[in-house]
Amino acid sequence: MRNLIMALVVLGAVGGGGWLGYCKWQHKRDIKQAKAAFDKGYTTLASDILEHHRKWMTKSEDDCKLLVNIYYSARNPGALAWAAESCLTNGIDLPETNMGLAFSRDMAGRTQEAVQILGSVVDKYKDIPDVFYRMAQMLARLGNNESAAVAYSQALERAKDNAAMFVEALDFMAQQKMWETAKPIAMKIKDSEIDNPAIKLLIARVLINSGEKESAKPLVAAAKTLLEKAPNKDQIEKAFSDILR
Repeated sequence: MRNLIMALVVLGAVGGGGWLGYCKWQHKRDIKQAKAAFDKGYTTLASDILEHHRKWMTKSEDDCKLLVNIYYSARNPGALAWAAESCLTNGIDLPETNMGLAFSRDMAGRTQEAVQILGSVVDKYKDIPDVFYRMAQMLARLGNNESAAVAYSQALERAKDNAAMFVEALDFMAQQKMWETAKPIAMKIKDSEIDNPAIKLLIARVLINSGEKESAKPLVAAAKTLLEKAPNKDQIEKAFSDILR
């Protein structure tokens, strides 16, 4: 009898270990498949693959990052909120999880709450430009233009080489006619290699309206040359008629 009991215990241990090993193998396989789908832009498929694993994924940093990125890209505010809240509850306090929580609120139409969430972590992640950048975008949508301009400026101080972010901030400030606030940004990127005539004219517009007409002249001249081959020449000329006249 004793030998039988021992045999059953051993079999149970082996069986349990085998099942655990299988679960780990399947988890790794599904994570790999989800990443592959995500890289192709198949965010709905990636979400579906992770559905059976998501509760276990809120206990590691890498898995939390993956969950948040996939649910954000899939534009699934409910799943994104669940993932961010679960990861944070489990002590996975990262820029990604906090921004994921903010994005989930923003997607649900609770943009003011999203701004408050980001505002509560800016000191903790003060070297990460994306926190300030996302806050700037939300503040701009709320019509809080002065605060949005400040957040954009703070993002740009930390994002040394993000050309798209610089142009977006410059365009926002130009639309609000915040010429003096936009001037340092325009001065910083005016000599950059840019082959888009619209961007050159945007920089020139800021420089002209902030008292730097001489600095704007080379940009306008270069933009005119680029316009000759631009497929949307008429549209750009109309948008920047004040600069090209």
